[in-house]
Amino acid sequence: MTSIIDNIKSLFNSEKINTLEKASQIINEMLKSLGTNEKDASMETDNKNMLGWAISVNDIIIYIYLFKGEDKNMYLRLVSPILKLPTTNILPFYRKLLEHNLYLHDIGFSVEENLILLMAQRRIDLTSLEECTYIVSFLAESGTKLTKELSEEFDAEVYTVDNN
Repeated sequence: MTSIIDNIKSLFNSEKINTLEKASQIINEMLKSLGTNEKDASMETDNKNMLGWAISVNDIIIYIYLFKGEDKNMYLRLVSPILKLPTTNILPFYRKLLEHNLYLHDIGFSVEENLILLMAQRRIDLTSLEECTYIVSFLAESGTKLTKELSEEFDAEVYTVDNN
């Protein structure tokens, strides 16, 4: 009898992941390994070619998206808004983000409107369940540390779902 993990691993080895349904199996297993129920984490998206989930790890909110790119490959995108842009010292703040990007692996800073995000994006068929789980954990750990450091140094407001 094969295990669920063996079934998921077989997706990476022998079969092209080219549908949201196949890709979502990996996310469901990742959520389960993190102790999160897929149905509770599921969220609506505006795009019919995209699935989404929201989870909380430590004090960090991570939005998980699966979508088909223009190149027809399936992608996993992890987005974690951590701060609002500070109202002063923007140039030193951006410099600090770039300096931190040098030492981050698998994730990086991005800016959307007035939010500072930590992000990762991978082709789902070129990653593994273990790597996906690791990236979520690393994003949460880095986000927790960097949110505290940057909010204190630059008096930047911490992102919460209530104040977005």
